[in-house]
Amino acid sequence: MARGDRVDVVRHEDNLKMEGSFEGRAKSQAVLKGERATITRHEDNLKMEGSFEGKLTQVAHAKGERAVIKKHEDNLKLVGQF
Repeated sequence: MARGDRVDVVRHEDNLKMEGSFEGRAKSQAVLKGERATITRHEDNLKMEGSFEGKLTQVAHAKGERAVIKKHEDNLKLVGQF
């Protein structure tokens, strides 16, 4: 054998043999949909008690004030000749 060639695969026979008749499910049965459970909707236990107090008027929101933008001078100076 030259380098890089693969060895042929050897498949051994097994000793498992079918004896007798095979019993299984009949394929003629169609798959049916199962019955669904009925949906039960329970009542909640949250009840409004007393009077409700909240904002009666709606206030229109105005734009907020912005801070003044500060531009700082740089501390880099040109030194020497170019």
